[in-house]
Amino acid sequence: MTKIFLQSVASKTYYVWGFGIFLLLLQSCSGSAGGVDVWEAVEKENLKAIEQYVKAGGDVNCQSWDGVTPLLNALINRKRKSYEKLLKLGANPNIIADNVASMPHYNRSVMTDAARIKDTFWIKLALEHGGNPNLQIKSSDKVRNSTVYQYALENDAFENIKLLVKHEMDLNLIDKRGETPLVLAANYARFDIVYFLLEAGANYKQKGTKGSESFIEFMRTRELGEYPDEETNQWLAKVFDWLKARGAHPKAQMKVNDRS
Repeated sequence: MTKIFLQSVASKTYYVWGFGIFLLLLQSCSGSAGGVDVWEAVEKENLKAIEQYVKAGGDVNCQSWDGVTPLLNALINRKRKSYEKLLKLGANPNIIADNVASMPHYNRSVMTDAARIKDTFWIKLALEHGGNPNLQIKSSDKVRNSTVYQYALENDAFENIKLLVKHEMDLNLIDKRGETPLVLAANYARFDIVYFLLEAGANYKQKGTKGSESFIEFMRTRELGEYPDEETNQWLAKVFDWLKARGAHPKAQMKVNDRS
C-alpha cells in the first residue's frame, strides 16, 4: 500500500510539474516580430534585424520557456555587439530567470552573470543601462542565493566590484545570510577588497544579523602572518592599520606598529 501511495504522489507531482511547463510554454515569448526571429538575430549579431524586431513591436525583454531573455542569451554566448545593441534598445539587465522550467538557467540574470566575468565590458555596460548593483537573488537555491557583489567576489573580479561601488552599490547591504560586503570579503581573505570598501565608506562597526559575525568580531580572530602568501598578510596589516588609526582595536595583534 505504501508503495502504491508513493507512486500515486509521484505521478501527481510529475503531472503538476508537467502542466506548469505546458503553461510556461504557452506564456513564453516566441521572439518574432517584423519578420525577425530575435534569437537568431542575437546569435548572428545582426544588429539591423534586432532593431527591426524592436521597431515592429517585439518585446526586447521577452523570456523564452526557460526564462532567458535575448540580453541574457547574448551574454551567455558572448555576443558583444548584440549585447550592446539590446541594452541601447532598452533591454533590462535586472530580469531574473526564476520560473520552474528555467534549469539550468534558474535564478540567472544578466547582472549576476556579468559580475562573474573578469572582462569588465559586460558589467560596465549593464550598469550604464540601468543595471542594479544591489540586485539580490533570493530563493531556496543556496547555490545562486547571492548578491551581484558576491558573484564578483567569488570569481575574483575585483575590477567589477570597483564598478559596482562606482555605480552606488550599497556598501552596507546585508544579504540573506545576514552578512555585509566587508564580512564576505574578509571571509574570503580578500583584505585588498576589504581595504577598498573601508576607504569607500563601508561601516566597519555594523553588526551582523541572523547569528553572523560583525566585521570587527571577525577581525578579532585574525592574526598577522597566518596566511601562506605574503600579499594577503600585507593587506591584512593595512586593514589593521586603517582600523587602529580610527581607534578600533578589536585585538592586540592590531598594534601592528609594534610587530617585528
